[in-house]
Amino acid sequence: MRDGSLILEFELGEVVGVRSNPGLDWVYRRLFRNAHRSLLRSPARIEHSIRLLVFGAFWVEARTNVVLHKALLLEVRDPVFAAALWRTIERTSLPEKVELLLKLATPELRTEYGDLGVALRRLLELRNRLAHFKDSDTLVSGPLASVEDACNVIQTAEDPPLLRELREPNILQHAQTALRLSQWLNRIENAHGRRFGIVRNAKRLLKGRTKGSSESAS
Repeated sequence: MRDGSLILEFELGEVVGVRSNPGLDWVYRRLFRNAHRSLLRSPARIEHSIRLLVFGAFWVEARTNVVLHKALLLEVRDPVFAAALWRTIERTSLPEKVELLLKLATPELRTEYGDLGVALRRLLELRNRLAHFKDSDTLVSGPLASVEDACNVIQTAEDPPLLRELREPNILQHAQTALRLSQWLNRIENAHGRRFGIVRNAKRLLKGRTKGSSESAS
């Protein structure tokens, strides 16, 4: 494997299975971080902002799917029913999946989630506007008396609203949303796993290109 995840399943000290996974949450995480560094170096280049937002949304969604799927497999002991249930759940929206995780969260984690729901919806709305180009022209100025007036408008016009949303400080707020939510998802995963005696341990393999994770259950 040049990339992806290998998951070792332990039960009562015995390896009961090895599963592979594309591990796209790790890939999107790398792409998000690379875009973040590029944006900080060259904030005027709008393509860095677009990559940051798109891969941030991809990362959060992939991470949510991983955490929710693992939680489902632990909560539903019948593997056939769990697989069928996941096929239904995986078609729901990201906010709906997060709502399911909130049902499993401790009171502290539910409180910690706080305003992340509103911030997540803003992030997804902007991602959708980029993906489907849900935008329109913005009137900059009314009838002009001369070509010179038109030239002045061209020189002083502000960015359209969509591009302003992709500039600092707004784009960094969206990046912070992705970071905060990924951290919250990690805490959900660890807290829920501990209820079942599972210790999570993630490692890099193959010169940092492959991710492997092991889970142990007592």
